[in-house]
Amino acid sequence: MGFDSQIIFLKVNDLNVSSDFYIKNFGFELVLDQGKCRIFRAPGKSCIGFCQGRTKEVDKNVVLTFVTDEVDEIYIKLRNENVIVIKEPGVNKEFRIYNCFVEDPDGYVLEIQKFLDVKWNETKLKFDLINNL
Repeated sequence: MGFDSQIIFLKVNDLNVSSDFYIKNFGFELVLDQGKCRIFRAPGKSCIGFCQGRTKEVDKNVVLTFVTDEVDEIYIKLRNENVIVIKEPGVNKEFRIYNCFVEDPDGYVLEIQKFLDVKWNETKLKFDLINNL
């Protein structure tokens, strides 16, 4: 399985307050603003995302996202291993992603996701350049 990066999404009460906190206190760079969610670069190839409110698919406070172009292949492998499926692969037009959700043995929500937003490709190139220095 080939994963490009990882994002931890956290539900927040006030997206602006949380964004300002991490920019001011940790120097995190905003890499993608999706309206209800904002994704910031964290150390290495990892990111942290903050989302105001809940999504229709997931009613949890934490979502661990793995970014890959192989959503369907990974979904089939996980389904064949009898992993609990929350949502089968599909396009989410609001966030411009292709994703699925599964559950790990402890009930944590895992998202396997591909960005359809070209802005993410620019971010990925930037990560690759920084991490290859």
